[in-house]
Amino acid sequence: MSEEKKPVKIQIHLPEDVAAGRYSNGAVINFSATEFVVDFLFLQPQQPRATVVARVIMHPGHIARLKAAIEEQIKRYEARFGKLPEPPSMSGPITLH
Repeated sequence: MSEEKKPVKIQIHLPEDVAAGRYSNGAVINFSATEFVVDFLFLQPQQPRATVVARVIMHPGHIARLKAAIEEQIKRYEARFGKLPEPPSMSGPITLH
């Protein structure tokens, strides 16, 4: 007889300096066998340099959970508002250095 797992309830603390959020209009994702690194970028219009506004480092298993959660939220968004809009196009290809 298998035991039923009860959902874990976690209280989330949101510090004031994080609560305001950071605007990002781009991201760079790198990975190794043990982690994914997601750098969220802000690229000002007409500027050749992007700034990393946040870096998140996650275990591959947590990235898989995040992917599933994002896919679910996109389904909900599209059911309510329609297909996700395409971001504004850039003036040309972007190469990151």
